[in-house]
Amino acid sequence: MQTWRVVLAVSMVSCFVGCASIKSAFKDDEESIPLSSVPTAVTEAAVSAVKGFAATKASMEKHEGRPVYELEGKADGGNYELKITAEGRLLKLKLEED
Repeated sequence: MQTWRVVLAVSMVSCFVGCASIKSAFKDDEESIPLSSVPTAVTEAAVSAVKGFAATKASMEKHEGRPVYELEGKADGGNYELKITAEGRLLKLKLEED
């Protein structure tokens, strides 16, 4: 009976560790990049989505192995955050409140 409990405990711990490892393998890490490294399709999509948008900060992360760019910037006195695929598809547009 004691052996059964040990085997069960070890199995549960292994499952939790394994699940955490799998999750970290798919975790997307965001890294800051220079604005000059942002693809033209991304900057054009940003300006198209928010008239007068001027990016002040850029970062790139991978979602399911594909690059997604996050731009922060200003337009008409507002602060915006946009997430855009490398092909120029807008995923998120957020007007940040001060």
